[in-house]
Amino acid sequence: MERERAATAKRGVTVDTWTTAALAALRNGGPAAIRVEAIARTLGVSKGSFYWHFADRKALVEAAIAEWEAQSTAAIIREAEGGATADDKLRRLLDTVSPTFDRAQPPGELLLYLQADAEGVRASVERVVSRRLDYVTDLLVDLGVERREARRRATLALTVTVGMHQLHIGAPATMSRPGLSRRAFTETLYVALTGRPR
Repeated sequence: MERERAATAKRGVTVDTWTTAALAALRNGGPAAIRVEAIARTLGVSKGSFYWHFADRKALVEAAIAEWEAQSTAAIIREAEGGATADDKLRRLLDTVSPTFDRAQPPGELLLYLQADAEGVRASVERVVSRRLDYVTDLLVDLGVERREARRRATLALTVTVGMHQLHIGAPATMSRPGLSRRAFTETLYVALTGRPR
């Protein structure tokens, strides 16, 4: 075991290294793609070195999801918060999260929603979804929308955005047509959320 620990340290493999590799697997294939042996091979270490950093695979999956939350929710909210007003923040948010229609996105986040129960991470996924809904709801309330209606619109916006990503993966040729540009999507969603012209 000491030899394994020394080899792992020599290669610079840390908790962060494992987490980053697990996040890459998550983004590409959902939580089911986080396989300790496969990641160990990618990192050039044995499976045994994994246990110096994590108690079990579930702990690694949770670490990857926490990093996904940091990058895909907290960082995006920070970016949106750079706006001076609630309207500016909402515009920045929509510009950031809108699908990129010129290239397919990895399907991992969509699979995360589908695999959450099987992988035992539903609570983590629900926490992230709630945080996203709360943020959009609060922006809409600041823009004068009644809270219950704001929550309904925020839910619709998240559903549409996730659905557009899913369709772009499943039917990329159709979804890349000029009428479905990223700008058109953000403008349509902005109007649906606020009732104002973009």
